[in-house]
Amino acid sequence: MPASQVFTGARALLKFGNNAVGYCLGVSGNTAINYQPLQAIGHLEVLEHVPVAYTVEMQANMSRLAGYTRLSKATTFPRSTAAIEGTTDSPQIMPAFGADGLAILGTGELTVTIYDRVSKKSIYTISGVKCSQKNWDVQGGGAVAENCTFVARIMNEDGESDTALSDTTT
Repeated sequence: MPASQVFTGARALLKFGNNAVGYCLGVSGNTAINYQPLQAIGHLEVLEHVPVAYTVEMQANMSRLAGYTRLSKATTFPRSTAAIEGTTDSPQIMPAFGADGLAILGTGELTVTIYDRVSKKSIYTISGVKCSQKNWDVQGGGAVAENCTFVARIMNEDGESDTALSDTTT
C-alpha cells in the first residue's frame, strides 16, 4: 500500500532557515488580499473591487522548557523534533530587548518553512518574517506554552500557480 498523500502534523516540521524548531506544538497562518470597493457617483452598485494590500501572518505555539528561552539559540534542546533533522539545536525566534533594544533594531527578516518529512518538500514558505509578539501563561496543573505571532511579507505554497483567475464561462 502506498504512503498517504495527506499532509499531517506528524509529518510536519517548522523550520526557521534550515533549523527545525524544537517542541513546536502547532503552527498556523493566514494570507489576505485586501480589496477596496470602487464606488462612483451615478452608480448604486460597486463598480470593481480593487486590490490594495497583501498581508501575511503566522502563529506558532511552542512548549516552554525551564532551561531554555526562545530569545536565544538553544543548544542541546532535549528530545527535540529538531533531532529528526540531525541536530539538537532550536533556532532563536525573537530578538531580546537586552540592555538597550539595539538587537531588535538590527534584526533582519527570516524565512520560515513548514516542511513535510515524508515528501521532503516545503509545503509553505513564508518570507520576510519577523516575530511581533510572544505570549505565555503559567497555570497550576498545566504545561506552559509560548504563543508567538509573526508578521511576514510573502507566503508561497508548493505547486502554486502564478496565473490570475479568470472567468472561463464567457
